[in-house]
Amino acid sequence: MENKPRALGFGRVARFLFGAFLLIWAVPYLLRAPIQLGLPSLGVAIGLTVFYSFFHLVVFRFFPVMNRWWGAIVANVFLAMMLVLGQPGGLVFGRGEGVLGTAVFIGLSLLLAASRADPGCEMMSIPAILFKRHTHLACILFSPIDWIERKASQ
Repeated sequence: MENKPRALGFGRVARFLFGAFLLIWAVPYLLRAPIQLGLPSLGVAIGLTVFYSFFHLVVFRFFPVMNRWWGAIVANVFLAMMLVLGQPGGLVFGRGEGVLGTAVFIGLSLLLAASRADPGCEMMSIPAILFKRHTHLACILFSPIDWIERKASQ
């Protein structure tokens, strides 16, 4: 295992609570949804896992010194597109499959990041488990919390 900084108490709890909230919100919809909504939503979550795994490999292979904040912005643009285009009545999906799938993906990623104390981009938690390497990308929401906690604990 590589030596990496770890998320501290409040950052881990915030990741866990936000991830649990997203899953508590999304999973009941998926369980009650007709198969025409549930399967595409799970497909979106799997597709996001594949996309971010590919993004993880590209960052490690071609951009190992990418600025961590620019990398976070690039990583979040695709996620934001999925949320905008995947809304009910959206351009890509008509019944909200993109929003449900994205919520499941982010929720699982946040729970994994909290359990592993992964700092930085939570969307890279699943690829970090698959490839046993964590990216250096920041998280727009949680990295400032991690930074403040590290400074306060020194």
